[in-house]
Amino acid sequence: MEEESALASGAQQTSETVARGSRDDTSPQEPCYLLRNMTSKSHWKLLALALVLVVVMVWYSISREDRYIEFFYFPISEKKEPCFQGEAERQASKIFGNRSREQPIFLQLKDYFWVKTPSTYELPFGTKGSEDLLLRVLAITSYSIPESIKSLECRRCVVVGNGHRLRNSSLGGVINKYDVV
Repeated sequence: MEEESALASGAQQTSETVARGSRDDTSPQEPCYLLRNMTSKSHWKLLALALVLVVVMVWYSISREDRYIEFFYFPISEKKEPCFQGEAERQASKIFGNRSREQPIFLQLKDYFWVKTPSTYELPFGTKGSEDLLLRVLAITSYSIPESIKSLECRRCVVVGNGHRLRNSSLGGVINKYDVV
């Protein structure tokens, strides 16, 4: 009888172990074993902190991009503003002093300025070391302003840099509204 009770208690103990196996804290068969193990440690806090940090970084970069676009958006009206005869010249003479309408718009070969005052900076901030290249470019460049632009009472100009800020900005139509780019 003792053997039967020992066998029965052993079988009962084995069945309890098997039944408890999926709920045991140390059992690797549990589907959420890693999650439970992680929550018992402080690793989940690091994971949550990293996730929050990534979300904040993405939000910040998107908000900065929107703010950046607003700073460099200059609304241009579709209609051309009236050009009062001589108004631009009066405004320019206030700023620049002795200014003439015949002032050349483009750099020309005869403007051999870098010989008189050599630049202390290299490209893109100066011409130091690039004088030969500049001479070759100016030698093949056309300086003449088309008659259609020269005859205008009011020439509208826009300066566009090459810093790739306007890439994919859809501002080509706005830039094309100006007479001289």
